[in-house]
Amino acid sequence: MLEHVGVILDLPLYWRLGLLAPDLGLWGNIRSIKALVAASSAAGIKRLTLWTMSLPRALELEYCQQRIRGAVARLCLDLDMELAVHESDQDVARVATSAACVNIYLTFDGKRQVIQALRNASSACGLPLAKRDVEAYLTTRDCSAPDLVIRTSSTKSMRGFMLWQSVGSEFWFHESFLPFSARHFHAALRSFASRQRRHGE
Repeated sequence: MLEHVGVILDLPLYWRLGLLAPDLGLWGNIRSIKALVAASSAAGIKRLTLWTMSLPRALELEYCQQRIRGAVARLCLDLDMELAVHESDQDVARVATSAACVNIYLTFDGKRQVIQALRNASSACGLPLAKRDVEAYLTTRDCSAPDLVIRTSSTKSMRGFMLWQSVGSEFWFHESFLPFSARHFHAALRSFASRQRRHGE
């Protein structure tokens, strides 16, 4: 059963640096996000977690957040999906009260998230810590672990995305940058369906 998909969206370097019109790079992200949201809903995915890991540097984070939320909110409303746009990994992830939800992170540092959770858990619970103690203080604590993590661009690295939860996830790598289309998403789902999962074992 495929319920939770995480996607790491990456921009080409010239978009990241704002060497072309910065809004063009942001629109590349938004276009891919909308395609993913629509495809995820059509496939019956319960949770979609997106990390736009490389926003154009020339644009302010707040501006990017507003543009992404404005562009995606109407689509999520039409598809009966709850939407949360987070500025960082320190924002607590939304848990759906309806059929499905979308969490979009503009920045996400999995190492920082785990370190903060360890600090909070050790203060509250003392040592030694159990796995459940740490998980209780993760900002993504109410999220199920991603069944599938999709990574765009030719870079086959995690870059810190949901490190704690992705230990048993399946991975699918897409060689190109944005835009990431519904066709690519369906190819990833087909690949996942053909695998025999071992859940990190």
